[in-house]
Amino acid sequence: MGRSPHRWKQGNMSASLVAVKGKVLCNQALSGGYYQLSLAAPTLVARARPGQFVMVRVGPWHDPLLRRPLSLSSWDDETGVLRLWIEPRGRGTKALKQVKPGDELDLLGPLGRGFPAAKKNDTLLVVGGGIGVAPLVQVVSQATEVGASVRVCLGARSISHLLGVEEMVQRGVPVDIATDDGSRGHHGRVTELAKEARVDNETKVMACGPWPMLKVLRNIAVTRQWLLHVSLEAYMACAVGACQGCAVKAADKDGYYRVCKDGPVFSHMELDWDQAGEGCS
Repeated sequence: MGRSPHRWKQGNMSASLVAVKGKVLCNQALSGGYYQLSLAAPTLVARARPGQFVMVRVGPWHDPLLRRPLSLSSWDDETGVLRLWIEPRGRGTKALKQVKPGDELDLLGPLGRGFPAAKKNDTLLVVGGGIGVAPLVQVVSQATEVGASVRVCLGARSISHLLGVEEMVQRGVPVDIATDDGSRGHHGRVTELAKEARVDNETKVMACGPWPMLKVLRNIAVTRQWLLHVSLEAYMACAVGACQGCAVKAADKDGYYRVCKDGPVFSHMELDWDQAGEGCS
């Protein structure tokens, strides 16, 4: 076999990867066409970190063949209950909205590199857009548990597409809201709220959402000297770095990252923002 023309960056693959059967406890329809799956998966929950994801086998007979990557939205360490948010778009995710309590789903995870763990004296600004709010729920939960100071900015197309507001408010953090159509909160982009937030060089900014949103945040981060970490969404086949199908360009111009293994969370300084978005969905 010939040598690969790409120099791959060293990944942070979880050593605690497990394959488990998650028993569906609830499949709840949310506003905006989203769904929340609650599953009993204590073995996986015990290994999970904020920002990681799981690969879900959709059908019992390998149809569709490929698993679907879903962010770990939140979980309960005591009960072992895991929650996944779904935006039905393709055949696989549309099939997941049909599962019922008592069904079992084949889960592989936790996968990938998550967000840096918050510490007691940290100050965090958390920015989420659309379904990208999913991995940020547990980020906020972990940060508030250790006593960090947290502020949240959430954005969506409209009030019906807003996710995570209730979960964030329940954790006692201030939440600023933006909607594209002005149906709730600021009439405009969530990045406009983030830009006006009081963020100093010590503040850790953590974000997930559409690529254009993340790119605006990156530009703000460069100007303001923020320490920004972003979670990327990409099409994945293997999710363990073997197929190299989720490659994004690295900042040093001569290498690539695999979103599944080296991410999905990256420092904004690690990515080539002119080309990395080509590998993101």
